[in-house]
This record gives sequence, C-alpha cells and structure tokens, in this order.
Amino acid sequence: MSDLGKRTLTSLLVGLGSITAYALWALRGSAPAGDDLRAWALAMLLWLGGSIALQILAQIAFHIALAVVFTAKMGEEEGKRLLSSAMTEDERERLLSWKAARVGQGLAGLGLVAALALLGLGAPPAAALHALLGGFALDALAEGVLILLYAERGASYG
Repeated sequence: MSDLGKRTLTSLLVGLGSITAYALWALRGSAPAGDDLRAWALAMLLWLGGSIALQILAQIAFHIALAVVFTAKMGEEEGKRLLSSAMTEDERERLLSWKAARVGQGLAGLGLVAALALLGLGAPPAAALHALLGGFALDALAEGVLILLYAERGASYG
C-alpha cells in the first residue's frame, strides 16, 4: 500500500470511529432532548472539535511512525529523503483529491436536501440537523474511500 493509501486509511478509520462514537452517544438516553436545538448544536460543535483534534493527533502519530520505520529500514539520511518525498503532495494526489471531492460534495448536498425535506414534512428540527451532519459525514467518508481506491487501483487524469 502506498504512503498516500496508508495516510488516507488512518484518517478514514479515525473518522469512522468518531462518527460511530457520536451516533452511539446520540442514541443513548443521556443525549439532549429532541427539541433542544441549542444543546444539540453545542454537542455537534464539541464533537466536530474533538474529531478535528483526533484527526490531527492521528496524522502526527502516523508521520512519527513513518519516520521511525523509514529511519530503521534505510538509515538516517536515506530515511529523511524518503520521508520528505512521502510527505510532499504531488500533482497526482491533488487530482485524486479533486476527483473524490466531486462525489463527496454531492453527498453533502444530499444531506442539505434531506434536511430541508425533513423540515418540510414536519420532522423535528433536530432531525434536520442530524441529516445535515450526516451528509457532511458521508462526504468525508466517501472522499476518503475514493482517494484510497483511486490511489491503490490507479485512476486516469481525465
């Protein structure tokens, strides 16, 4: 697996774990009342902040582990050179990210449409907030999966 694939898989697993933890918490009895939008908004903001912090920590740990592996396998000088090239985003990686973002943004838009439809059908506003959050969560997961597939199976530049 390429370094891009490993980095993306790390990010994907942390994101999936974070989304699962939020879903389990939201379905428990200690979650805010269904009509308390302020409490739900604060809970979602705290969850997003925690998820971002976890992603940053996971990427730092991944890059430290990558540096240790490269240094142990190749020696200090060669390890530094390999690590530098592995951490540099090239044109191919940017193109793969853009291709994946096109699909992901469609899922985020679907979350917005679902939220509006729920509100139009008379569902509680908290359900619409969760539909919107779910759309963005699907966006992030789909982009990660597509980048992983594109990077490992190859993708055209068109």
